[in-house]
Amino acid sequence: MRSIILYILISLPGLAASQKTQLMELSGKWKFTIGDREEYKDLDYDDSRWEAIRIGTPWENEGFANYNGFAWYRYEFDGAELEGFTNLLIYLGYIDDVHEAYFNGTLIGFKGSFPPDFYTAYNALNEYSIPPGIVNYSGKNVVAIKVYDVYRDGGMVKGIPEIYFEIEFSDDFYSLEGVRKFSRKRRESWKRQYYDDEDWDHIVVPSHWRSKHIKRGEGLGWYRKEFTVPASLRDKDIYLVLGKIDDFDYTYVNGQLVGYTKDFQSFGESTSWDQLRVYKLCKEILDPEGVNVIAVEVEDIGVDAGIYEGPIGLTESIKSKEQKR
Repeated sequence: MRSIILYILISLPGLAASQKTQLMELSGKWKFTIGDREEYKDLDYDDSRWEAIRIGTPWENEGFANYNGFAWYRYEFDGAELEGFTNLLIYLGYIDDVHEAYFNGTLIGFKGSFPPDFYTAYNALNEYSIPPGIVNYSGKNVVAIKVYDVYRDGGMVKGIPEIYFEIEFSDDFYSLEGVRKFSRKRRESWKRQYYDDEDWDHIVVPSHWRSKHIKRGEGLGWYRKEFTVPASLRDKDIYLVLGKIDDFDYTYVNGQLVGYTKDFQSFGESTSWDQLRVYKLCKEILDPEGVNVIAVEVEDIGVDAGIYEGPIGLTESIKSKEQKR
């Protein structure tokens, strides 16, 4: 039987107490319009004719009384203040009822579900990772928020958005948090590098399955994400940090099993859900300049489920030991 190597974290700078430093407050008035068009998310969309309204208060207080339905917010800023920083997070406060968040046209997170499968996330605190590579450090950036409201207060109702720098590991840490493809079914082919997952659902990582309104978590779920290896980590043996997963996982990169965490205990006895996943990626399995694919099969045995806690990303700076299972 093939032995699987699990890499367990011993010490890593900044992990014990995650440090967040505010870089920018996205304060003032945001551009706003009711209705919904796909191009509203785009970086270069012309929103000059939109209203300018305050955020941190329901849109009913800004001249849109009794409006229920779709609306969009947009905020433009210069990325110069973010220059030199990676591992960026954006805090968006509370949004009533459902939303999707875009950064320069890229979906970075969402909560709740739009019709016809509506469910609200009005009481969720919204903070998302900004993927590396989409920030313009020398010019225009746009945050765009699509919102759907069904009753009473609507919109970005509480909190002032801010962008943070988070120190989790070291300067070479490359975040992989954000939106991933997701399915609850099971097929062996889903671990493959070139499997077509275009029609899959999406989920934000990290989060529990209940963020998808999945009330009963037991069973299997698959995650898939494409990534490119940053130049600073190419031609090196690096580590994939997957955070904490409830309960068990088998993790593949480009179709090859790189590690698993499963103590084979039953619900109430298993402690796998509380284990930080750290798996070594030998450079031979990676395409250093092309697209790579992470595929994670998650098995839940009760209550909460999913890749629920970060940090999640790639790094070279790690101290580890090997444990055979």
